Amino acid sequence: MDFPLAWIDGSERITTAPFVASLVVLIVGECCLYVELAGRVLGTYVRTPSRIILRNIIVWLACAVLAVPFLLALTRTGDGAAIWLLLSSLLSLLIIVHFLFPYHFGVRRIDCTADAAGERPLVPGVVLRRIATEAKLPPEGPGSLRCLVLSDLHCRWRFSVNKLRAALAALPDERYDMVFVLGDLGESPTRLSEVMQAIAGLRPSYGVFCVRGNHDYERRRPELIARLAKENSIVLLSNAGHVVPGLGIEIVGLECPWHCSVLPGRPQATFAIGLTHTPDNIMVFSRLGVPLALAGHTHGGKIRLPWIGSFPVPSKYSRLLDEGWFQFGNTRLYITPGLRHFPGLLGKPGVLVELAITDPTRKSA
Repeated sequence: MDFPLAWIDGSERITTAPFVASLVVLIVGECCLYVELAGRVLGTYVRTPSRIILRNIIVWLACAVLAVPFLLALTRTGDGAAIWLLLSSLLSLLIIVHFLFPYHFGVRRIDCTADAAGERPLVPGVVLRRIATEAKLPPEGPGSLRCLVLSDLHCRWRFSVNKLRAALAALPDERYDMVFVLGDLGESPTRLSEVMQAIAGLRPSYGVFCVRGNHDYERRRPELIARLAKENSIVLLSNAGHVVPGLGIEIVGLECPWHCSVLPGRPQATFAIGLTHTPDNIMVFSRLGVPLALAGHTHGGKIRLPWIGSFPVPSKYSRLLDEGWFQFGNTRLYITPGLRHFPGLLGKPGVLVELAITDPTRKSA
């Protein structure tokens, strides 16, 4: 079978092999481009129909532009067809390589100073992941801190609230120094009160600190969460900082891009911990001089394939910021997959994180 396009032979007709090879590369490139842009353009989470339509149009237009050189090759013969077919293949290969080896603006995946300490099951479908890192802690506080990190609880039904309660009840008996809540508490206002009470029941030594996520900014939930946080003595950090008495550590909370008020200034304390729902704020934390930050939102990626990794990931940096430790400038960021929707029922466990921060220059108090 011959085609009147692209690679020519002696009779100026086109053999099937180059055409099919270029078509296969284009199809793979289109898939990679769609996943890449879907995470970047749609990942910041939009709620209005007009913005959803506009962003979908942007994604599909980009995919259409990638196909233009191949379509032009179909209308040419001789050297003209060969050039357009070659250009189509090169563009597609460039996108495929970028998808397979993501690198974005200096943000890079790292192994932290002290590696993960393992996982232990709490209840069916939920595990406690122990991670550790080292940092120069203020001299007025202890030489080590033990913190609990909760994110993406998504408590909409009685099932999810009961799962959260059971997981918290199964935690080790030792008391935590601080508890960090990274947003997406629940989609049902009727369950939010139970969620906040369950978290407040942990009674850490230095308090519970919370930021809101994209689902927390739907309908009238922002005001409800603010009220419930106050009633349960939970410190809500809406683009603000809070110096913890007795520790000399400042907790900085960012709720961008869903709540873009004036950002906080650089921390006044000698050490700061940043809390945010989306990991996209890693650059903001770096500009503020926050050395250690925590985020959720990505659920660890919807799909994870061997040698390829996670996709799609709801982030303007696409699938790079999925789960684990990352660095930008002097800021280290840990991304937790969180409790997720239906923990344990879709093949992925819900994750609560126990973070140990130790000062290597001091003995633990």
